[in-house]
Amino acid sequence: MRSMLPKFFLLPALAAAAALLSHPAQAERVTVPFAFTALDHSFPPGVYDVEENLNKNSVTVHCEGGPESFTWIMGPGDPAPGDQHITLRFIESANGKHVLESVQYRDQITSKLSKHHDRKAGAEMAGGR
Repeated sequence: MRSMLPKFFLLPALAAAAALLSHPAQAERVTVPFAFTALDHSFPPGVYDVEENLNKNSVTVHCEGGPESFTWIMGPGDPAPGDQHITLRFIESANGKHVLESVQYRDQITSKLSKHHDRKAGAEMAGGR
């Protein structure tokens, strides 16, 4: 006689996996009040949706109502314990343009995105809970 125990544990695990796959991560909104560049691409001021992918190893930033979007790989960051912030960090170059330096999504962060070393000032745009 076969044991029913493996089937008893398998069904809830499959149901949980299906629930995770059917509900994509919810995007967080961040308002950027100025135009900026990211890896030599220009982006307008506006509202941006920031979303972590299902594997939690990359983040996509998409301009609301526009075709502008970008995706970057993330790695472990150095947030405060329990940090739930979503932050876009910018630098202002010597010519006065804003350049996206990194994206933090809770406890994950992208590597430094800006190639500019002639920093003038910094700015952060935060969203999330």
